[in-house]
Amino acid sequence: LGVPTFFASFSAADRRWKEIVQCICIQLGRPYDENMDWATYCQLINENVVTAARMFDHRVKCFIRDFLMAKANVIGRIVEYFHRVEFQARGWPHLHCLIWTEQAPVFDKDADADVCNFIDTYITCSIPTETDDPELHEMVTTLQAHSKKHTKSCRKGNKTCRFNFPRPASSRTFIARPSKPS
Repeated sequence: LGVPTFFASFSAADRRWKEIVQCICIQLGRPYDENMDWATYCQLINENVVTAARMFDHRVKCFIRDFLMAKANVIGRIVEYFHRVEFQARGWPHLHCLIWTEQAPVFDKDADADVCNFIDTYITCSIPTETDDPELHEMVTTLQAHSKKHTKSCRKGNKTCRFNFPRPASSRTFIARPSKPS
């Protein structure tokens, strides 16, 4: 199939999918506590991974059917895709996808300008203002931005952030190549 057009990862958004734990509580015959502490929340998931995995799988199938493969071709006409589900240490699933679309330019084969124009057609990087859309602003800033608190994973190798965040903003899409090929 060649180089995929898109690589994407999707997570279960832990505390935002309350219906997973609500469903587990119903199965166990216990009330759902809106203010459940994090340890109890994770314990419920870890002790009921089949329910959590089945609900995640259902969402993945709906996402593929209703978004990726929709007639609207939101990221171009998809000709093939592959996905794999992995589980994080605390039990939550996440999804990695490779997606091939029709008539996508190929990196290092087609002109850089064509690749950049294609990227700009489907990918944006902006933060909605709090006044225009408070809910979307909150979701983007908490779920789609690297944490300013830098986790233990960030600090591996005695660095402040091994991922080099924060990074400078760019006003345009460009392809960076090393000055000396290695």
